[in-house]
Amino acid sequence: MSWSLEVRRTRDENGYLRPGGDLVLTGSSLSTVSNEQKLVQDLSHWLLEHMGQDPLHPSYGSIIDGGVDASGKPIDSVIGKTNIRLVRMEIEAEIRRVAAAYQRMQVDRATRDRNRYNKSTLTGGEILAAVTAINFTQNADSLWVNVVIKSARNTEATLNLQLPAVITTS
Repeated sequence: MSWSLEVRRTRDENGYLRPGGDLVLTGSSLSTVSNEQKLVQDLSHWLLEHMGQDPLHPSYGSIIDGGVDASGKPIDSVIGKTNIRLVRMEIEAEIRRVAAAYQRMQVDRATRDRNRYNKSTLTGGEILAAVTAINFTQNADSLWVNVVIKSARNTEATLNLQLPAVITTS
């Protein structure tokens, strides 16, 4: 079983979630997350981080809010584009790309674990089995994206993202 330190995301001056966040204390100890909570936290970190920001892991992150591709070419954010249908399609495609990359990473880890320890260190609750739904809700100039995921324990969890400044003129 693996776990991560629990991270509470902070909001910027406009109320939007920032990448990164603060560690959570419970009494005098750092809080941890495991199973589906870990899965949701890991995916939200990956989706909110701009791709290309981590020099040791250049493919980590997403291009939902821009980033840099593997060749160093800047990629524009989909946020602020005027065609809401195109924005939704690009966001959904990026969420599915990140989910597939996350699943590949988990398969690689499970293979290494099996070779090294003769067992997997992942639990069913932290294994991403599927993205079952991606729902969009627009509120004024914000776009809420709710990603419903299913773990290998067949338990669903929801990852909520709030994206700024989506304009719907067409």
